[in-house]
Amino acid sequence: MPLARLTVVTGVSGSGKSTFARDVLYENLRRLVAARALESKDVKAPYASALAASVTPGKTARLNYAVFDDSGKTRERMAVRDAKRHVIATWSTKLRMTDPRKTYSVPWHVPANVATRGLKFCIAAYDRAGNHAAPSCAPVAVKR
Repeated sequence: MPLARLTVVTGVSGSGKSTFARDVLYENLRRLVAARALESKDVKAPYASALAASVTPGKTARLNYAVFDDSGKTRERMAVRDAKRHVIATWSTKLRMTDPRKTYSVPWHVPANVATRGLKFCIAAYDRAGNHAAPSCAPVAVKR
């Protein structure tokens, strides 16, 4: 359920509205309060965007991306995938300060026998509060 939004539970008499509110919503809210999870102002998911790339087999390429969060800190997981969605390479970062005005990059030593079509560079970002962005993917063109 969304935070900081009015949510209405409706249904016919006897359908379990009160039971749902008491046994599910209230109990989960009680646990969040007890864990002090609601004290964070960080309720938005980070923004992450993979940028299109052009690479040459056998050479090192830089794969670029943009990332930021309202808390100012993110960690990222990145991968290059082929047309069949097989993972060719992966990277990850630790939680760190990120700047929305900056573009970040990771080095990739492109295999000499890499597929020439269907490659994608994908990124997912996470923040300290556990929010995460939907993965963002961009095409990777292979120059021969």
